[in-house]
Amino acid sequence: EYAQLINSSGIHLLAIINDLLDLSKIEAGEQEFSESEIDTKYVIETCMQTLSGIAKERNITISEDFPEQIITLKGDEKIMRQMTYNLLSNAIKYSIDDSEVTVKLSIRNSGGIDVAIIDEGIGMSDEDLTTAMIPFRRASQVSGTGLGLPLVDAFIKLFEGNLSIKSEQGIGTTATLHFPAERSVLT
Repeated sequence: EYAQLINSSGIHLLAIINDLLDLSKIEAGEQEFSESEIDTKYVIETCMQTLSGIAKERNITISEDFPEQIITLKGDEKIMRQMTYNLLSNAIKYSIDDSEVTVKLSIRNSGGIDVAIIDEGIGMSDEDLTTAMIPFRRASQVSGTGLGLPLVDAFIKLFEGNLSIKSEQGIGTTATLHFPAERSVLT
């Protein structure tokens, strides 16, 4: 039991250190960004599988709303995975028990790609949202370093895209990654 606690704490500490290093690299303009073709559905589905155990503990259903076609992005798969993981993890963390989180993948008329993560959680006021976008600040008392959203915001800019967040207290939050058409590889 002690070994499991030590291992769990070590993994958590490593994640915090990695977030700090990523933020430092971004601020210094040293973040590596590889260009490859990303199977967007696969990346999202692996994040959903990774977090399914945590969601299941609270009876939160993770559902997907994906188009039939293959959707491929140009960019850094590791960074894409981290953005998706951070947003999905937040959606689960801030959701109420026995609710649903939906991941919606869509193609805009312009050819750009959107990945939206929609929860039925506690939501945020405009003031809370402004606070949550500042590194090391959180909008609520749920544990965390306060780096998730600022990192996602910085990472999406590496794709030349943007992050939009719509939230209402007591209703939920929709966080959307908007990738430009230049990053789409449509088949």
